[in-house]
Amino acid sequence: MNILIQRIVVLSFVAFLSASLSACSADCGWNGRAEAFIDMNADGIRGSGEPALAGVVVHVEDTLGQTGYGGRPETPSDGRASLNFFIPCNENIEFVVLAEAPPGYELTTPGRVELGSESEKTAIFGFRARK
Repeated sequence: MNILIQRIVVLSFVAFLSASLSACSADCGWNGRAEAFIDMNADGIRGSGEPALAGVVVHVEDTLGQTGYGGRPETPSDGRASLNFFIPCNENIEFVVLAEAPPGYELTTPGRVELGSESEKTAIFGFRARK
Protein backbone atom coordinates (compact mmCIF):
# COMPACT_ATOMS: atom_id res chain seq x y z
CA MET A 1 0.00 0.00 0.00
CA ASN A 2 2.86 2.40 0.75
CA ILE A 3 4.27 1.94 -2.75
CA LEU A 4 0.89 2.80 -4.28
CA ILE A 5 0.63 5.98 -2.21
CA GLN A 6 4.21 6.96 -3.12
CA ARG A 7 3.48 6.51 -6.82
CA ILE A 8 0.31 8.59 -6.57
CA VAL A 9 2.19 11.36 -4.75
CA VAL A 10 5.02 11.32 -7.31
CA LEU A 11 2.62 11.35 -10.27
CA SER A 12 0.61 14.18 -8.70
CA PHE A 13 3.77 16.21 -8.15
CA VAL A 14 4.96 15.64 -11.73
CA ALA A 15 1.56 16.71 -13.10
CA PHE A 16 1.58 19.83 -10.89
CA LEU A 17 5.15 20.71 -11.87
CA SER A 18 4.41 20.28 -15.58
CA ALA A 19 1.35 22.49 -15.38
CA SER A 20 3.23 25.14 -13.39
CA LEU A 21 6.16 25.25 -15.78
CA SER A 22 4.00 25.52 -18.86
CA ALA A 23 2.04 28.40 -17.31
CA CYS A 24 4.93 30.43 -15.90
CA SER A 25 8.15 29.84 -17.78
CA ALA A 26 7.11 30.55 -21.35
CA ASP A 27 7.98 33.74 -23.13
CA CYS A 28 5.61 35.51 -25.49
CA GLY A 29 6.52 37.46 -28.57
CA TRP A 30 5.70 41.16 -29.02
CA ASN A 31 5.62 42.36 -32.61
CA GLY A 32 5.18 45.93 -33.69
CA ARG A 33 6.08 48.08 -36.64
CA ALA A 34 7.31 51.59 -37.30
CA GLU A 35 6.77 53.52 -40.52
CA ALA A 36 8.57 56.70 -41.54
CA PHE A 37 7.58 59.04 -44.35
CA ILE A 38 8.47 62.44 -45.78
CA ASP A 39 5.65 64.75 -44.72
CA MET A 40 5.76 67.13 -47.68
CA ASN A 41 3.00 69.41 -46.39
CA ALA A 42 4.06 69.03 -42.72
CA ASP A 43 0.52 68.21 -41.56
CA GLY A 44 1.53 65.12 -39.57
CA ILE A 45 -0.64 62.82 -41.71
CA ARG A 46 0.66 60.60 -44.49
CA GLY A 47 -1.09 61.66 -47.63
CA SER A 48 -1.01 60.05 -51.05
CA GLY A 49 2.25 60.72 -52.80
CA GLU A 50 4.24 61.25 -49.61
CA PRO A 51 7.20 58.86 -49.95
CA ALA A 52 8.79 56.55 -47.41
CA LEU A 53 11.89 57.71 -45.58
CA ALA A 54 14.92 55.47 -45.09
CA GLY A 55 17.47 55.92 -42.34
CA VAL A 56 15.15 56.56 -39.39
CA VAL A 57 16.36 54.76 -36.26
CA VAL A 58 13.54 53.48 -34.05
CA HIS A 59 13.61 51.82 -30.68
CA VAL A 60 11.22 50.54 -28.05
CA GLU A 61 11.04 51.20 -24.35
CA ASP A 62 8.38 50.41 -21.81
CA THR A 63 6.29 53.04 -20.05
CA LEU A 64 8.59 52.75 -17.03
CA GLY A 65 11.51 53.96 -19.16
CA GLN A 66 13.30 50.61 -19.47
CA THR A 67 15.04 50.28 -22.84
CA GLY A 68 16.69 47.55 -24.88
CA TYR A 69 13.63 45.90 -26.38
CA GLY A 70 14.21 44.68 -29.94
CA GLY A 71 17.41 46.61 -30.68
CA ARG A 72 17.53 49.81 -32.74
CA PRO A 73 16.48 48.97 -36.30
CA GLU A 74 16.78 51.52 -39.08
CA THR A 75 14.07 51.96 -41.66
CA PRO A 76 15.08 50.67 -45.12
CA SER A 77 13.95 52.22 -48.42
CA ASP A 78 10.29 51.25 -47.85
CA GLY A 79 10.29 53.21 -44.57
CA ARG A 80 9.10 50.22 -42.51
CA ALA A 81 10.91 48.65 -39.58
CA SER A 82 9.84 45.53 -37.69
CA LEU A 83 10.10 45.46 -33.92
CA ASN A 84 10.11 41.90 -32.56
CA PHE A 85 11.20 40.59 -29.18
CA PHE A 86 10.23 38.24 -26.35
CA ILE A 87 8.66 39.22 -23.04
CA PRO A 88 7.40 37.15 -20.10
CA CYS A 89 3.85 35.98 -20.81
CA ASN A 90 2.57 36.69 -17.35
CA GLU A 91 3.46 40.41 -17.38
CA ASN A 92 1.37 43.23 -18.81
CA ILE A 93 4.00 45.60 -20.20
CA GLU A 94 3.07 48.78 -22.09
CA PHE A 95 5.43 49.78 -24.92
CA VAL A 96 6.43 53.06 -26.51
CA VAL A 97 8.16 53.43 -29.89
CA LEU A 98 10.56 56.32 -30.38
CA ALA A 99 12.04 57.65 -33.62
CA GLU A 100 15.24 59.58 -34.25
CA ALA A 101 15.30 61.96 -37.19
CA PRO A 102 18.00 61.22 -39.75
CA PRO A 103 20.47 64.00 -40.60
CA GLY A 104 18.76 66.90 -42.39
CA TYR A 105 15.24 66.03 -41.19
CA GLU A 106 12.95 66.95 -38.31
CA LEU A 107 9.79 65.33 -37.01
CA THR A 108 6.33 66.59 -37.99
CA THR A 109 4.63 64.05 -35.74
CA PRO A 110 5.35 63.18 -32.12
CA GLY A 111 8.62 61.28 -31.83
CA ARG A 112 7.12 59.03 -29.17
CA VAL A 113 4.11 56.79 -29.89
CA GLU A 114 2.50 54.64 -27.19
CA LEU A 115 1.45 51.27 -28.61
CA GLY A 116 0.36 49.61 -25.37
CA SER A 117 0.78 45.94 -24.59
CA GLU A 118 -0.89 44.40 -27.64
CA SER A 119 1.17 43.24 -30.62
CA GLU A 120 0.73 44.04 -34.29
CA LYS A 121 0.35 47.81 -33.97
CA THR A 122 2.18 50.40 -36.06
CA ALA A 123 3.80 53.66 -34.98
CA ILE A 124 3.86 56.19 -37.82
CA PHE A 125 6.40 59.01 -37.94
CA GLY A 126 6.45 61.96 -40.32
CA PHE A 127 9.52 64.02 -41.18
CA ARG A 128 10.30 67.09 -43.26
CA ALA A 129 13.56 68.50 -44.48
CA ARG A 130 15.10 70.84 -41.93
CA LYS A 131 14.86 74.46 -42.97
